[in-house]
Amino acid sequence: MLFLWALNALETAATPTLIAIAETQVIRIANRAMIDAINDNISLLLDGKELLHFETGPTGELLYVRTNTGELNRIQADALAVLEDAFQELDGFTVSVPLGQALGSEMFAPYGPKINAKLYPYGSVSAEIRDSFEVTGINQTRYNLYLTVTCMVRVVIPLIAARAEVTTDVPLATILIPGKVPNTYLTLPTP
Repeated sequence: MLFLWALNALETAATPTLIAIAETQVIRIANRAMIDAINDNISLLLDGKELLHFETGPTGELLYVRTNTGELNRIQADALAVLEDAFQELDGFTVSVPLGQALGSEMFAPYGPKINAKLYPYGSVSAEIRDSFEVTGINQTRYNLYLTVTCMVRVVIPLIAARAEVTTDVPLATILIPGKVPNTYLTLPTP
């Protein structure tokens, strides 16, 4: 009976530490899987096709920029497939925590026998194409096109679950759009 009580007390004390370690590890693993999958496949995803089409006027001035929606949809779908495959390949991993740390002791954290816990990551991936405009001067605008990838990853320690969300932006295109130079530029202080 005393053994069961001690085991329950150890489990209760160790759970927050294991969850904190699991969350940190799963974020690291998710980031690594995303970076590897995207770096290994981003050139294949872009496939040398034009993502943006520039329409100019009779005097050569830029009238508008149009995105190649079909190509962007293909990139998004291919990125999802690559990332889902990368997450399917993730294996369980073992975390070792010293008994002192598991019990929450600051003084004895690095001491004691190691407690091993097997963690099993799983999750879902979403990707979306995002764009943004930034004013970069009196007459210039920067247009950025991104693939935003979000991974919702859960790690399961038998009977315990921890969750983390990892988001990264992959730049697909950045262009500088020049405007007409004004004859006069005046900046007045605001009251």
